[in-house]
Amino acid sequence: MLFKFSSIAALVSAASALTLQTPTNWASGSSVNLTWTPSASDQTFSFELSNPTIFNNALGLANNVDPTLGHITLTLPIVPPGSGYTLQAVNISDINTVYAQTGSFAIANTPSSVASSASSASLTLASSSGSGYVTLVPSRGLAAV
Repeated sequence: MLFKFSSIAALVSAASALTLQTPTNWASGSSVNLTWTPSASDQTFSFELSNPTIFNNALGLANNVDPTLGHITLTLPIVPPGSGYTLQAVNISDINTVYAQTGSFAIANTPSSVASSASSASLTLASSSGSGYVTLVPSRGLAAV
């Protein structure tokens, strides 16, 4: 089984010169940097977060990424803390075609400042006639926009 996985990893890296940097110090719900080393032959790709022991399917983080950028910053969705996460750069029209993959890394708990702002955020809307207000408060675990 290990030989089979190693062979697949070798084929993936041979098919694309794109090299992803393994993330460090990521925390659920925080702003994170994704960095990579592109080559002239790289195609537009999508980033997917995977952890087979925590969730069944990969989680899309960014679509139609321009490989020449070399990095992007985004807000990581709230995911369970733990180790064994990997990040994959995949073909935008066939997610089974993996251009590059990071090594395994961990994601820490949501920082308390992110958790408290997400749980206490609310939005108040005034009606155009001035007759009343509606306050929307997100449920726990959902990020406020």
